[in-house]
Amino acid sequence: MDKELIRVFPRYKISSLKATIQIEGFSQNSFYVKDICLGGLQIYSEGKLTLNNFNQVSFCIGKEIYKLNIFQVWQEDVKNVKEENKVEQKQVVNYRSGYRIKFIDKKSFKMWNKLLLAIHLHQEKKLKNSE
Repeated sequence: MDKELIRVFPRYKISSLKATIQIEGFSQNSFYVKDICLGGLQIYSEGKLTLNNFNQVSFCIGKEIYKLNIFQVWQEDVKNVKEENKVEQKQVVNYRSGYRIKFIDKKSFKMWNKLLLAIHLHQEKKLKNSE
């Protein structure tokens, strides 16, 4: 019997949105955010992306800029996994990494929560319209 992982906070795929993330010391063309959730985000990259401790990043989507502290929780080499080793957003995907978010202040958390609610409602509306 396979056990299915049940997530407490759903992930929202945002690779189709024009979202960018700036991480000090890394070229922005070498990675992108695949999905986000209340407590973290997943980054796909061509090369190994190793961050130690909490790193402050700027996550931009639309006109909003979110200042976040992220901590790397896991990283996976996907070079030999066919469905992952493809070009997405004109980038080759060799690694994916998961990061936990630590919010700088309550305002940052409220802004992030508002973003997730908007994405959730948009995806729910798209789903209803496709039925």
